[in-house]
Amino acid sequence: MQLPEQDANRFFELTFPLHLFVNEQLGVLPEVKSLEDYSAYPHEAKLQVRDALYDNIDLIDAFIQNNPFDFSPDDLAIVAKWKHFVRGDFYIERS
Repeated sequence: MQLPEQDANRFFELTFPLHLFVNEQLGVLPEVKSLEDYSAYPHEAKLQVRDALYDNIDLIDAFIQNNPFDFSPDDLAIVAKWKHFVRGDFYIERS
């Protein structure tokens, strides 16, 4: 499944600030200081931050409470739903 471009862009507009917050809290990539820095990092490095978030899911609540990027209430509600993720490898088969 591929998200429409608009939905994919929206996902990254919300995810990268959350990841930057997680990185600031946990120091996964200590040299990253801005969204521009984070955006320029390779995918493999971003996976380290994502995994750190998965291991510290309570940081979503801290992100919402602090709202460091002045997200709207609707955006914060979307981020809050991410606390209910399912972690793992998934396979889709067609019959």
